[in-house]
Amino acid sequence: MEYINRDCKMILKHIKKCTNAMDFDGYTDTGIIGYFIKLPFKRIHMNNFKEIERYTEKIIKYIEENDIDIKIDRFEEYVNSSILYNASQISILAYKQYEYKSKYLEELRKSVNTLLDIINKESI
Repeated sequence: MEYINRDCKMILKHIKKCTNAMDFDGYTDTGIIGYFIKLPFKRIHMNNFKEIERYTEKIIKYIEENDIDIKIDRFEEYVNSSILYNASQISILAYKQYEYKSKYLEELRKSVNTLLDIINKESI
């Protein structure tokens, strides 16, 4: 049980880092110079999100094995490179993607905190 407690704390740490990097990245079109300025934040965001996905798999497995009544979803991002978009459509899609990912991370944070509460009550 100690490992799942550690995993929950790690995912919360990565959610915070990912959210902060997403806020700096902003999912906005800032031109070439802005792209290079935002590039480190994009890397931080993507690396932390990969870790979130990895820990989410572990936590979902733990929830299923222990029959805990918490629902944690996996994030699915759809990519379709065969569609051509104009600049205004890309901005709208990027913002919607940002909103969707932010909402997912907030829901995941709440679910993990609930799981931590359940684990801590069981260990007492």
